[in-house]
Amino acid sequence: MRIRIPKKYQARLSKVYLDCAEMLPRFGGGPISTLQLHREHQREDAEDTYQRTRLPEGIKVQYLFFGYLNYSKLRISSNFKNF
Repeated sequence: MRIRIPKKYQARLSKVYLDCAEMLPRFGGGPISTLQLHREHQREDAEDTYQRTRLPEGIKVQYLFFGYLNYSKLRISSNFKNF
C-alpha cells in the first residue's frame, strides 16, 4: 500500500528529506546517497545559474528612461470595453 501525500506538503517534505541527508556523512550508495547527490546537483545548478545571470566584469547598466503611469487617470477607450 502506498501512502498518498497531498501536493501542498510534498515540496516541504522533500526539502526536509534533502536537508537531513545533506547533514549526514557521505554515503557510498543507497537511498541516502541518492538524496545527497540530488542536493549536490541542486547546489551546482543554483551556482551555475547565478553566475550566468551576473553581468560580466566592467559592464555597467544605466536606465535611459524611467516611466510612470498614473492608472487612476488612465481612460479605457470604448473599443476595448469587451476585454
